[in-house]
Amino acid sequence: MRLKPIDTNGPPQRITVCTRPFRANGPRIEAERLGDQLLIHNYGHGGSGWSLSWGSATRVLNLLRDAHPRTLDVAVIGAGAIGITTALTLQRAGFKVSIYAQDPPLQTRSARATGSWTPDSRIALGEAVNVRFEDAWRRLASETFAAFQAYTSMTSRPVEWVDRFVLSDNQPDPQRAEFDRRDSHGFFKCSLHLANSSPLMSFIPRDQSPFPTPYAWRSRSLTFNVGVIIPLLLEEFQRAGGRLEACTFRTPADLSKIRARLIANCTGWGARHLFGDKSLTPIRGQIAWLPAQTNLRYGLLYGDLRIVCRQDGIVVQHSREGDDTGWNDASEMPDAKEATAGLKALATLQASMKERTRKVPMLRRALNADIF
Repeated sequence: MRLKPIDTNGPPQRITVCTRPFRANGPRIEAERLGDQLLIHNYGHGGSGWSLSWGSATRVLNLLRDAHPRTLDVAVIGAGAIGITTALTLQRAGFKVSIYAQDPPLQTRSARATGSWTPDSRIALGEAVNVRFEDAWRRLASETFAAFQAYTSMTSRPVEWVDRFVLSDNQPDPQRAEFDRRDSHGFFKCSLHLANSSPLMSFIPRDQSPFPTPYAWRSRSLTFNVGVIIPLLLEEFQRAGGRLEACTFRTPADLSKIRARLIANCTGWGARHLFGDKSLTPIRGQIAWLPAQTNLRYGLLYGDLRIVCRQDGIVVQHSREGDDTGWNDASEMPDAKEATAGLKALATLQASMKERTRKVPMLRRALNADIF
């Protein structure tokens, strides 16, 4: 187990903020007529856009085939994780696809995602869904997980398996330590039903743990190196003849500018403004970025602190209100105090780890790693 320290000296390299498009009933994946055009809506994935992307795209493909099995021209609006995977899925199935988007892929909200495999991150409210939703969600997540496996073997590491640690001061159950964050809304939680995508956590014996907490577990989890995978997906799309066009739609009537009669609406949070969908609630998310460090490849969850080491930088999130953080907040202005709090929490944790390692020299040999 290699667990080298993160350099927390100095301010964050940058702070990014995004708006998660949350719907109490879960993602909207359904058809709607708009004049002589057919819209297939595909939005409202909360904090699970990347983790449900390919499965959702397959649902869109099935709906399009059912409605117009012989029509090949399709327009996709939106170039985030949902839009680009939908476009590729349709393209691979033989459709001629164009993407229309206000922002290029690397400037979408999806490009500011944490990059963790989180298929049930604020995806719905538990009281608003039933067992049918749970089954459908499981299919979306399982299909997406399977699709991303093709990218884990690439040398550029667009998607990779990394060590992941969950720490707790008072929870002997790692699942409870991970899920029992503050949540007054009752978000749907169901990752336990995807054991194949989240290997079981193994407890780290106290005398082998560098962490200051009484409980610590290790597992493996998928991480999306977003800055690598977005250009990779876009390259495949364009190499196969796909067209990406900058375009802003302010009302549904503006869609008449598109010649295609079939449209996949993958606008995420933008659907609230474009289609007046008041079922969408914004959930603000912020990341304080530290510079990437060579060979640092792990994730960590401890209370309100989440760390993800990626190729393009180290994600530091400090959710002061647990899963309630950012509820109904559409502001995308950076919060320097929140970023500073996260860096301080990380520095405090690492200082405690350093002191523990100093007091227990056997840890170096037990862990067979260079720690501090």
